[in-house]
Amino acid sequence: MAKTLSDFLLAYQLFSSNREFSNLRSILKRRILPSLLKLDGLQQLQGKKLDYIFEHLPLAGFIARANPIFQSQLLQLARSNTLKVEKSQWKRFCTWLQAHEQYVPDPAPLVPVSEAVQPAYTHLPKGTLKAVMALKEKRESTKEKIALLERDWTAKLITDSQSFDSFQQTVTRWRRKAVTRSTLEHFHESIARVLGYRAWEQGIDLEALAITDLLDHTLLQAYVESSRKRGLSSHTIKTDLAVVIPIAQWQFHLSKPDENYSNPEPVKALRSYLKTIFIDYGDRPLVSDEACAERELTRQQCWDILDYLGWRCKDLEKQYGMTHQVIDAWMDYLIIAFLVTTGARQRELRELQRQSLTLEDNVFFVTLPPEGHKNGNKTGRGRAYPLFVGPMQSTLTADLQYYLEHIRPQNLDHNFLFFLRLNRVKPHGQIRRGDPIRADEYLSRLVSKLVAGVTAHLYGLEQAKWTTPHDFRRIIATWVCTYGEPKHLPIFAELLGNSMDMLVKIYNKRHPDALARQSLFAYEEIVAREERMQAFKSLGRAKAATSMSEMSATALVAMLQKLVRKLWHALTQRKQQEVLASLSPIEREAIDA
Repeated sequence: MAKTLSDFLLAYQLFSSNREFSNLRSILKRRILPSLLKLDGLQQLQGKKLDYIFEHLPLAGFIARANPIFQSQLLQLARSNTLKVEKSQWKRFCTWLQAHEQYVPDPAPLVPVSEAVQPAYTHLPKGTLKAVMALKEKRESTKEKIALLERDWTAKLITDSQSFDSFQQTVTRWRRKAVTRSTLEHFHESIARVLGYRAWEQGIDLEALAITDLLDHTLLQAYVESSRKRGLSSHTIKTDLAVVIPIAQWQFHLSKPDENYSNPEPVKALRSYLKTIFIDYGDRPLVSDEACAERELTRQQCWDILDYLGWRCKDLEKQYGMTHQVIDAWMDYLIIAFLVTTGARQRELRELQRQSLTLEDNVFFVTLPPEGHKNGNKTGRGRAYPLFVGPMQSTLTADLQYYLEHIRPQNLDHNFLFFLRLNRVKPHGQIRRGDPIRADEYLSRLVSKLVAGVTAHLYGLEQAKWTTPHDFRRIIATWVCTYGEPKHLPIFAELLGNSMDMLVKIYNKRHPDALARQSLFAYEEIVAREERMQAFKSLGRAKAATSMSEMSATALVAMLQKLVRKLWHALTQRKQQEVLASLSPIEREAIDA
């Protein structure tokens, strides 16, 4: 039996004309629902999408509750034509509804639909993310500051930064191509780290900071020593130091605009100085087991988060229709789906385009050229892998198809699947909603904050996990190495785009006692193997041979006959006839014997 107003409106739409049905929806929306929701205690539905309200509105006794409200509204109408039309259409709908055999006029026996169909999930309460952020800040309050945050940039630093960016993006006779936005992002990260060291460790006032401070050899040497003490890798130190050359070129150009800035004496001096700084390229630190454990999710938790995000985006779309909030929720859902099921790298996720996806037998495949993934430049090989491996594959495939056809805006000037969400003015320029994702750290911040909010909502505030995109690679590798068999390692190594050695040594992160814990399972396997070997030894022989060279001639012939019989019975009947036809009479006699 239908219990919601939505079920009967669908049937009434087939019974009435389009214009009459549209007028009825208007009557319900303007005249009846504002007061009826208060009467039924459903004020939380106000402001939601009209169809969503109809799905949650109890039908039992609907006319008895709604008719007095409508009659009181009619008294406030001044125009007689409107009064006549609305009264006629409302009466016709009530007559049709009362004549319907499934309509129940008495509301008492029925449980309100708002309670009966309460979803298993609820949306994140306001303040959840704020509480999680406060908890994180409390835990990290003891950690030293490294980079200069955006809020700490003074007006002078912002002006110099804009001048620096303009210089880098201007094509001149000494620069054939403008510097990309991604490179500028890296420049600004390096500048922020060095200036942060100067402000927080050397105690220089923020107003006294300048980008040209990075040209000081003494500062650079002190920054290198401090970075090594903090445990930064040589790769990071080298990246930070590389920015001083563009800064020196920019400074020289400001003082002498008409001269060649590519390699003047100040730039040569800095290049010579940088060569004197020893960089050890083998000291790249690995993430510790303890740090991974703090951000680690179980596979079941991954599926729980994914299931919740899928419900969230679809429920928001039901309530509000197509809004920025709904589109962003769909992107959250599919980004986590890519990470949970494939362990994709951030670059592959940021640069994933529609033409890279192909649908084969209701399974999406990603195909990347050699330059489209990390190891492609080294190996010269492309990369291809299936999407959404796991129990939710069919659901995720259908949802991705729906996202591409109905959710993702069609007026974007690019083919990337995911894009930026907010309009912001940053020191190096303005970014707009819909632009491609260029910065490396964008997805790190987005994913970690999203997972933290969802895990706090599902499991409790203290259980919030700030899982980064790269952590999902470690989660998959650890799961495969812990519970999989040796034959599974190359399969998932190729899915992750790594060698087996990398999968086991770097991405497989276990707790310190994980190997010892596996002795519980290993012991059971060894006992079973022991029992099989003991049973084999007790088959009428005093001592079982340990190799074929120790077996007697009789035992060896018996073993070969047994193997031949097994192979023979493994053949099909047609294959057996072909083999018999090819044998000589002597060989056939041996087979018969």
